[in-house]
Amino acid sequence: MNTQLQKPVKQDKADHLQESIKQHKAMSQQVVRHDKPLPQQGVKQYKTLPEAEKIQRDFQQKMDIEELMNCTRCGFCQPSCPTFVQTEGKEAASPRGRIALMKGVVDGVIEPDEHFERELSLCLGCRACETACPSGVNYGQLLEQARAILHEHKTYSWPIRLFRSIFFKKVLPSAPVLKTIGSLLWVYQRSGLQWLVRKTKLLHILLPKSMVSMERIVPDISSPKELWKKEMNSVLSDASDQTSASSRVQFFKGCIMDMMFHQTNQRTVKLAQRAGFNVHVPQAQTCCGALHAHAGDIQTSKELAKRNIEVFEQGEQLNDPVASTTLQILTNAGGCGAFLMEYPHLLKDEPEWKSRAERFASRIVDISEWLIENADEYEEPVKTPTPTPTASPTASPTLTSTVPQTPSSSQRAVLSSESFNSKNLPASFNSQSSISEEVITYQDSCHLRHGMKVNHAPRQLLHQTEGTQFVELKNANMCCGSAGIYNIMEQEMSMKVLDHKMQDVKKTQAKTIITSNPGCLLQMQLGIEREGLGNQMKAVHLVDFLYEQEEIKRRHGEKA
Repeated sequence: MNTQLQKPVKQDKADHLQESIKQHKAMSQQVVRHDKPLPQQGVKQYKTLPEAEKIQRDFQQKMDIEELMNCTRCGFCQPSCPTFVQTEGKEAASPRGRIALMKGVVDGVIEPDEHFERELSLCLGCRACETACPSGVNYGQLLEQARAILHEHKTYSWPIRLFRSIFFKKVLPSAPVLKTIGSLLWVYQRSGLQWLVRKTKLLHILLPKSMVSMERIVPDISSPKELWKKEMNSVLSDASDQTSASSRVQFFKGCIMDMMFHQTNQRTVKLAQRAGFNVHVPQAQTCCGALHAHAGDIQTSKELAKRNIEVFEQGEQLNDPVASTTLQILTNAGGCGAFLMEYPHLLKDEPEWKSRAERFASRIVDISEWLIENADEYEEPVKTPTPTPTASPTASPTLTSTVPQTPSSSQRAVLSSESFNSKNLPASFNSQSSISEEVITYQDSCHLRHGMKVNHAPRQLLHQTEGTQFVELKNANMCCGSAGIYNIMEQEMSMKVLDHKMQDVKKTQAKTIITSNPGCLLQMQLGIEREGLGNQMKAVHLVDFLYEQEEIKRRHGEKA
């Protein structure tokens, strides 16, 4: 490789850069060799020297060099990284190692070969390292930049190109297509076809093992009547309503979330309405673009982001013509919410859109935080679980902790971001009537915790649920292995992470695992099935759990 290419690094960083080159070379020798064949099936890899030089040039021009240089190689990220743990401490399978590999490509000391790409592909993108990092390195942004560059230089086989074109450009952005798929799934589940397919094990013949596992955990899909109901796809409040703009919110329903967990979306709206708010659900909203960005398709992500910004701006003007206040946008999926908040970075090179994206991102709030902010005063304060001190950077990899002894700026944001004030939550949430004792636990959505910096609000709501015993899950801040479509593309590593997670889950003796993201929910349900605990344990979304508890209390109240 031509190492004489101009390095776009400021002079005051030169010494630091030269010092790091030795470490780049050393780390490049530690690239993990996995059993999975390389290159990946269906992909024509970049093998020519000129192509490698083009990739290096793009890394120099498109990577955030300043952000790369922010990594001080302290190693605080390593205990928090699932792949570092599962590969028994391989440097290149850690955030520090991957950043060093990216630097190595920029410097010209490492070739962007299939092993380099393999390490980036193996990353879950959970962003736990960001919370653990004392320097506040935005690793998730670096990862997506690197993946996008590699994506631009890859030639996919026609089946892969066809799949990506249909899935990313025709399915995810289209609500009608997703509703049609949901309707077909409903027919499959209700007609007896699902029973027949499982009985004959037909899927074992037609689909890969990973897809067979996924089919078993698909939730009960809402009926076509519910999926196509106009109520959830139109304005539920308009400017003619007498309610003030301060009592109105908007709701981002997502793509897969609205198809597979439509009832959860409906319940989210109902909880907000019962708290005294009118809810606006923009009809023209689309996929947030997170899956596209994770797969390297940044251009489509930008297009989707612009569409969402426009749609929610229009909805805000409709609900508040005089712009007397800023309408919050509720989300109930950690992955979507975190990416919506990344829109300013996604559109940073387009000044007009960046400013609009910044305002849009400032309006995003998770439903758990929103309920805390807009709920009646809780009768008793809730004690915040104390984080377990982290292992030292040089310690052997374990899953005991992910938090450095000295909190980073991002950690301080987590610790201070949730206000425990409450105003208008339905009174039944604070009812003292006991229903039945049930042990519950909570698995964090990675992007909710590490991206949106929300971890106390869900726990506070669960602590306030009467008739339950909340048991903190050890390493709840560690990824479950779902990571979008990672559990399909990288099933072997995903299942290792999940199996480790389930060992901690079983120790809680919980009957219900609660989480705040659709992918996490499906993954935890898969873990329950893999452990043979289907008759003893269930996984539910936080919104569904709160809503069902409230409904039970209402029924008990009516009987009384």
